[in-house]
Amino acid sequence: MTASSCSTRFISYSICRAYGLVRIGISALLFVLPVLGLQARAQTTTISGTVYDPRTNVNSLPLPGVLVYVTTGTVAPLTPGVQCLTSSSSSPGGNGVVSYTNTAVDGTFTLTNVPVNATYTLVIQAGKWRRQFTETVATIPLTGLALHMPSDHTQGDIPLIAIATGSVDGLECVLRDMGIADTEFTDDNGTTGGRIHLYTGSASSGVEINASTPTENTLMGTATNSSLLNSYDVVMFPCQGTPSGQANPAAAANLLNYANAGGRIFATHYSFAWLNPGVPYDSDFPPVANWGSGPNPIDGPATINTGFNDGATLAQWLLNSGASTAYGQVNLTNTRNDLTAIIPPTQPWATLNSNNDIMQLTFNTPVGAPAANQCGRVLFNEYHVYNISVLPGELFPVECSGVGKMTPQEEMLEYALYDLSSFVTPVIVPTLSITFNPSPMVVDQGENGDMVTVNVTNTSTTTPIDSTPLLTLTLPAGLTATALTDPTGGWICTLSTLSCIRSNGIPASGSDSVVLTVNVPPYPAGGLTSYTGSIGVTVSSANFSNNVTASDTVVFQQPPAITWPTPAPIVYGTALTGTQLNATSPVAGSFSYSPAAGTVLAVGSQTLKVLFTPTDTTDYTTSTASVTLNVIPATPGLTVTSSPNPGFLSNPITFTAAISALSVLPTGTVTFYDGTTQIGSGTVSAGMATCTTSALIAGAHSITAVYSGDSSYGPATSGMISETIQDFKLAESGGSVTAGPVTTYPLLITPVGGATLPGAVIMSVTGTPLGVTPVFTPGTVTANSGTTSVTLQMESPDQLGSRPARGPFGSGTLPVALGMFLLPFAALMRKTACRWSKMVVLALMSAALAVGLTGCGGVILTPQTSTLTIIATSGNLSHSITVSLTVQ
Repeated sequence: MTASSCSTRFISYSICRAYGLVRIGISALLFVLPVLGLQARAQTTTISGTVYDPRTNVNSLPLPGVLVYVTTGTVAPLTPGVQCLTSSSSSPGGNGVVSYTNTAVDGTFTLTNVPVNATYTLVIQAGKWRRQFTETVATIPLTGLALHMPSDHTQGDIPLIAIATGSVDGLECVLRDMGIADTEFTDDNGTTGGRIHLYTGSASSGVEINASTPTENTLMGTATNSSLLNSYDVVMFPCQGTPSGQANPAAAANLLNYANAGGRIFATHYSFAWLNPGVPYDSDFPPVANWGSGPNPIDGPATINTGFNDGATLAQWLLNSGASTAYGQVNLTNTRNDLTAIIPPTQPWATLNSNNDIMQLTFNTPVGAPAANQCGRVLFNEYHVYNISVLPGELFPVECSGVGKMTPQEEMLEYALYDLSSFVTPVIVPTLSITFNPSPMVVDQGENGDMVTVNVTNTSTTTPIDSTPLLTLTLPAGLTATALTDPTGGWICTLSTLSCIRSNGIPASGSDSVVLTVNVPPYPAGGLTSYTGSIGVTVSSANFSNNVTASDTVVFQQPPAITWPTPAPIVYGTALTGTQLNATSPVAGSFSYSPAAGTVLAVGSQTLKVLFTPTDTTDYTTSTASVTLNVIPATPGLTVTSSPNPGFLSNPITFTAAISALSVLPTGTVTFYDGTTQIGSGTVSAGMATCTTSALIAGAHSITAVYSGDSSYGPATSGMISETIQDFKLAESGGSVTAGPVTTYPLLITPVGGATLPGAVIMSVTGTPLGVTPVFTPGTVTANSGTTSVTLQMESPDQLGSRPARGPFGSGTLPVALGMFLLPFAALMRKTACRWSKMVVLALMSAALAVGLTGCGGVILTPQTSTLTIIATSGNLSHSITVSLTVQ
């Protein structure tokens, strides 16, 4: 390899290596730069604090709705004179604005995303009330700022305000109590630069600055000159003690033009002369209220109209400041009565509770103009804000008391002045309606996914609603929202706040819906305190003269109350009736019981249940209840019988116990007693139990039966029956015994223990000699017989011989009988001669038998004496006697 080639390769390698390093560097830079950018963007912080009125003492009040912003640019000076300042121009203009917001009802604010390590101009502004502060922002949040509106024009911007002073209402004193320095109260000569100019009222003048203070007529100008009036941002007409002598046609026209161009007007009581178009005042304003004086009302509490945004803010602000003790309530004094009603889009702010007199109202100008064309604003109070009594020529501030805590109605004016001076928010009469489906909404505990559709409709056929409305919902206790949606996307909803904003306007005759989904948690123990609630819906906008509200009744179905007293115990066998099935409810409906009426329950603790079906199935669900009924065993009827009764001694007596049965046959045992002595027991079967005994002694016995009871029946004892056990006696009757061929024994059967025999007595005899035949007459003494004579005849053989047909063989018949007896053997005799010996024996036996049967043929019987046992028997009972019998 040559040196040149080596050098070339080395250069190529170096270039390649350098290229690789560059690529790595570029990649690293591409990775680092976004990170550095993120870090740079992340270096922001916040500025927070509170905006107050000009006072810096303990009476200072925070101001709501004030625009707060920070800028790195130069804040442009305000344009002097009347001009159209609407909410569309309320956001800060100019270059360098990095963050802005508006104060909350308590005056607090937080500016976010403020880049750190910079110095800003922090601006607070309410219309032409404005003040600027210089703030340096480090890396940590800037907090706790207390920013006050200017008390004089050296501190910041104050609107140019003209006051036509009156002799009975000192509005200038309210501005002074707000913290405006006395140096700001001048006339219009412009020598001191003060921003509050006094003009003496043309009807009944109030205080002046000096003897050269111009009049109200100077302020209002002539038919050809309104330039002075138009140089002011706000003009104020306090009550002058009379409505006459204030307005004139030229002044009225100038005032209307001033308002329509963006001027702000405030008037009290008799200065309604500038607003009432009726004779003799002839105001150029179109009707905004029904004017008509009446007797002065009674001072007292008034209700703040919270049905629109600014009214709700005022109510909360007054509560926060201590001017009211209840939300939406404020106490007013020096009240008057010059109007009976307002004409929309005029907004009422406060209504006296005692008689519903409207005490404060506002309207935008031009009256009834479309939202985009509304520039001016008018505020009217039906009371003296600062009641005074001055004479002409008195100088400001002699009419004012010492500066201290403001009265509630002064605070209302302070709020109104900042609101009045601020950027005009267009006010329109909302043409919206709200409906619900379903209505009412019926729910039950434990349900999930119940839905209600809220439909918002623009009822105007010509005018659309802009995109400013805010829809908010409120739920009654007992409902939990799980979803809030708009299928069409016109509403953009947030479930956590139950609110929806518009992504677009609502066209004329258009509508848009939101769907609310709720769950119904289990009701608390004891149920809800109310069966109904309501879903509230409010569509609000800063542009609405009033918020549009509606509600849908929510019916919380609950089981109706059932009252069912625990029934008294019943005896087994008692069928259920209305005595036990007697549940009641304060709600109309029907009861279904289980078990049903007529059922016979088993013994023991039984549960009765009822299902109640209400007639009103909208407000109520079905309801159930149960009670425990104790069924106690029945005491059955128990009878005992015996058989036989009376009965013979030693013979079995059967006692039968019969138990009265219900639907269930009794079981158990029955024990039988003779008096207190147990004589036996039997198992109950088919309602019967028996006991048989032969052990009863003769005599009368008191027999009872005792039932043991079972699961359905209680123990029972029968009534007593008497059982008689008898005997009988067998004896010779005492008559003579006749001896001879027929011996006769007279006998006597006598009942013992009763008049008759309970059973038949059968006669028998033992020991009878051979050939003697006993004959009883009668052989059986029948049952129920009394004492009965019985004859026993013992017939001897002689007697038997003399009696024809007494035996099987009579006289002259023996040979025939003997021949018949031997006939079977004749053939055998002929067969063999060797058997003659046996035939001889047989012949001898036959002869002997013949002799015995006949007793004749010369045989003589020897007399014999036998002992006879005569037995009388009835079942197991027998008696006997012995007699002698001699046979000749």
